[in-house]
Amino acid sequence: MNTEAKPSTQQRFFPIPVDALDHDVLQMDLYIKFAGQPGAPTLYRSSGLKFTPEDSERLAAQNLKFLYIPGNQHHVFRKSLAERLDRTFKDPSQARDQRARVVRDVCSKMIEDVLLFPGDAEPIAAVADISRNFADWSASDPKGFSHLLNMSSHDFYTATHMVNVGVGCGLLAKEVRPGDREFFTLAVQGGLLHDLGKRGVPSELLNKEGKLTPEEWKVMSSHPAAGFEELKQNPAIPEMVLSMVRDHHERLDGKGYPAKLDASRISPPARICAIVDVFDAITAARPYRGPTPPADTLKIMRDGRGTQFDADMFDLWERLVGQMLQADPTRAPAPSPEGPKLTLAGVADQDPACDHPTPPSIERNLYADNRRRFPRFAVSIHAAAQVVRAGKAMPVRRGEKFTVQVVDIGRGGLQIQTPWPLSLNDLLLIDLEIPGQQKVSRLARVVRVRRAGDAQWASGVAFMEAEGKAAA
Repeated sequence: MNTEAKPSTQQRFFPIPVDALDHDVLQMDLYIKFAGQPGAPTLYRSSGLKFTPEDSERLAAQNLKFLYIPGNQHHVFRKSLAERLDRTFKDPSQARDQRARVVRDVCSKMIEDVLLFPGDAEPIAAVADISRNFADWSASDPKGFSHLLNMSSHDFYTATHMVNVGVGCGLLAKEVRPGDREFFTLAVQGGLLHDLGKRGVPSELLNKEGKLTPEEWKVMSSHPAAGFEELKQNPAIPEMVLSMVRDHHERLDGKGYPAKLDASRISPPARICAIVDVFDAITAARPYRGPTPPADTLKIMRDGRGTQFDADMFDLWERLVGQMLQADPTRAPAPSPEGPKLTLAGVADQDPACDHPTPPSIERNLYADNRRRFPRFAVSIHAAAQVVRAGKAMPVRRGEKFTVQVVDIGRGGLQIQTPWPLSLNDLLLIDLEIPGQQKVSRLARVVRVRRAGDAQWASGVAFMEAEGKAAA
């Protein structure tokens, strides 16, 4: 009997989307696990065999959207993702916006690997490879590369944010030092890794709708130093990248964190990252507000020109964003006629010393960025859910069933309540038993999170199938 095909109970397995697999000869072993199956996943297809379109169809018919790979083969999957990334960016048969979306999604997966495996050098090396890819693309197709910056309705989810900041740092670095490929590449790498330390920040703090308490602020403000301490253990990380991770929240006037550095001690790459980080933090949708148009965001940020942000670099960024929007106004929502209602102090940081405006009603804005594409109806039913992918540790294991309360339902998604907070972009497999209808299972993505009471959290979840149809 071939004992090598049996997975060790000590082996780590990681879920991968079926649609991330190429229909080709496998370079890694694939494992499968059905809902309710006890123990570790079982071998589905060995490396060296072919994975075919028919295999994808059979898995889809069984509502299996994820397979598993052993931890010791994860680097093979990352390599295949990187190759797909390059093919996708250069694929003339796809529309540019579609290519940009796929590239961002793949990059987010690689950043999730970094967040998932603390201290593992391999995902960090994969990020360095992405940075070099970005340098190639920026040189050969600068317009196409600029479209990787998402300035429209995107969620402030850690991995998505890190990808956007990586792209933006590359764009601004190219303006600051034209023709310096190494500076560009390391600026991208620093941007992609800048929020690594947020791995240890609870999701309820990352998504909190108001001012943080002093205790919460202490946790939040520790993330630059935490990321720096982790990365400095890796001798392959350049000093420029380390400075961006450590100092991207420092300010020229010495009022930043964690070290309150003055302007003379803040490196140019960290100054670049500070501008792009705040820009994306403001433009992105939060659980308590919709996205802010880029033009409004720049007006908000201008209050920090010369005190929080390097004045010359800010001017370059403002000009660059203006040029991108002039070339393609559809990339972002138009500015508000009445101007921005937020302030830099209220959105750039959540330091309890800052005055924060009261956020708009969460109930009114739960689907304010047009996620409510389908009519919704109030219900009160229970559903079984399983975590497929999570941004933070949860009280339940991946694949373990737990009960959620469904409070409204529509063709496009649900609003559910749980006793602990989910995170933006978590993936759930939800089994619904609606009276008078057949039981259905849907893969859903968390798009909104808010507190619903002392021991309840409400989350808006969008069915993946509905999102795909709307995008098409």
